[in-house]
Amino acid sequence: MPQIYQNNHIKIEIEASQIPWLKIFTQKRYKEFSEAPDEVKLEILRALDIIEKEMLEFFKPAKINIASFGNYVPQRRSIDLKGLRSLLYYLKKSFNIF
Repeated sequence: MPQIYQNNHIKIEIEASQIPWLKIFTQKRYKEFSEAPDEVKLEILRALDIIEKEMLEFFKPAKINIASFGNYVPQRRSIDLKGLRSLLYYLKKSFNIF
């Protein structure tokens, strides 16, 4: 998947999907979120906050979901949009996508 950002603590990737979906990974593997050092946890939360605000402003979705998939990939946290009928309509009308 295309990586759009990284630093010493995290990397952010885009999931190829009809609905926008970003994945945040820690650079080091932690079995549990609580095992990560405070600076890594704060970096994840900072990234989630920035991403959510940008998605709300740009897409104006009905709802944004933040999920943790650490049971599958220990270092993964994801953010995606739900209720995107208006976005999909906009993309189709504006860019002839879908």
